[in-house]
Amino acid sequence: MSRGLYVLLGLSLGLNVGLGLSLVLFRPAPPGPGVFRQVPGPPVVAEHPAERTEEPGAEEVMERRLEWLTHTLHLSPEQREQFARSMRRRLPQLFDRRLEARRLRERMHALYSMGNPSPDSLLDLIPRIAAAQAAVDSIVALGMLEEVRVLTPEQRRVYLEKMRQMMPGLRHAVPCYRGRHPSHKGPR
Repeated sequence: MSRGLYVLLGLSLGLNVGLGLSLVLFRPAPPGPGVFRQVPGPPVVAEHPAERTEEPGAEEVMERRLEWLTHTLHLSPEQREQFARSMRRRLPQLFDRRLEARRLRERMHALYSMGNPSPDSLLDLIPRIAAAQAAVDSIVALGMLEEVRVLTPEQRRVYLEKMRQMMPGLRHAVPCYRGRHPSHKGPR
């Protein structure tokens, strides 16, 4: 073999050994214990995967979320009923879309674990996963829109603040005008 191939082989072995050592030595800490909390904590859908074999059903999620919202926002019985109706209508669809997205992701992981998946099979899954996740996001966004419509201004402020805390990416999606509409060009 030529000298260049030996250098390439040595470089490849060195990189693989380095990667293996970094994976072993710098492995992230496992997630903490289960994240289910009793009211007044925010609603969390699942515990640590090793601690729970199945996800809670739509009714369980709805009850936890309603309890948390009632406690956090001091919902009136009428508001609570409107929230419940909205959730009953959208949660089954949300669960179906989440399951679809999860199955597609699991299929992609299975392809990766095969060792040498075909690029076409992976490229076929990516837009399907994105579409399934977009459907989940749309259902959540429409549900939030239904929810904020039944809240008082103070409840809405607290609700949006809590949602920003629970979903960090939401801070870009939910306007925060600080008392002014962004189209207002006048002096502060």
